Amino acid sequence: MNKINENLFLENLKISNWSLDVSKSIYEILEKPNWAEWLEASINSIEWRSKVFPEWQFLLSNWKETLWSLSTNQIYWDWNPNTLQSWDDIAWDPTTYENTYNKNWNTLVFMSMNINNKFLWLRLTDYLVWAAKDFAKLNWIKHIIGSFRPSWYWKYKLENWYIKFEDYVNLKNNDWFSIDPWLRSLQKKWMKQIKIDDVAMKVELTMEEFLKYKKTNWIEQKPWIWECWEVWNFEVKNDKAIYTEKNVWWELPL
Repeated sequence: MNKINENLFLENLKISNWSLDVSKSIYEILEKPNWAEWLEASINSIEWRSKVFPEWQFLLSNWKETLWSLSTNQIYWDWNPNTLQSWDDIAWDPTTYENTYNKNWNTLVFMSMNINNKFLWLRLTDYLVWAAKDFAKLNWIKHIIGSFRPSWYWKYKLENWYIKFEDYVNLKNNDWFSIDPWLRSLQKKWMKQIKIDDVAMKVELTMEEFLKYKKTNWIEQKPWIWECWEVWNFEVKNDKAIYTEKNVWWELPL
């Protein structure tokens, strides 16, 4: 894309709320390509989020492309890191948020952000982050937080197998920003780290499901521990395969 076309592309961006008629494209273009099969939200969850509270589900698009989505939930939080629940607790199961959302509560939670992989080279995150921030101010929200997954932890631990998650998220470059691209991006948005989300996501699969998802390039690091190129590994116990993911809670100052 040349500079003229890129400018035209950016000039035609629009931010809207999710609706039933775009749920399918959100799932097929944004959700499914960006998440492992055992972690992706179902199309039913995406549809229900647009019914429960569409005003807090943001979609970035232009005249012909679905580009980026931001899904959020609204909860109560007392500013105490020790009372902050896990991503799973806030999302509930299924991840429609209908059991945890309250429009009168004080905290907006960024639950997931997905990008159209054709446009990875465009820095579009800010459009949705600032739109959500502006809308939060209008609605008397006190906090904006998110449980974020590092983008390169899986890659780093392949060559540094001994590294603990907590140590990795605190590794810095010479410029004192995180070595992780996604966490570094959060820092540059003036977000502040709150705490580790120790059991952000936990998924138990049957052995049949595990073998269905298992790829030929996965590595058995130890007996019954499989590296699956995500933040965490699969641990096979008896007739179950268990994936437990750590993330990091951050706050976006208002």
